Amino acid sequence: MGGNKARRLMEKGKAKDDYAAQQEVAASLRLMVEQNAFAVEDMNRRHEERAKQI
Repeated sequence: MGGNKARRLMEKGKAKDDYAAQQEVAASLRLMVEQNAFAVEDMNRRHEERAKQI
């Protein structure tokens, strides 16, 4: 196999790895956003309950 072909194959593999890493980061960010939304919702609910008590 020629050097150029081997280099192209390596670059393709690296591109796939980069894509997989990007997908993993995106999934983590989506999860963080979701968890943050739950936390904000919970804070708002607690705030409303305190406001009713006053």
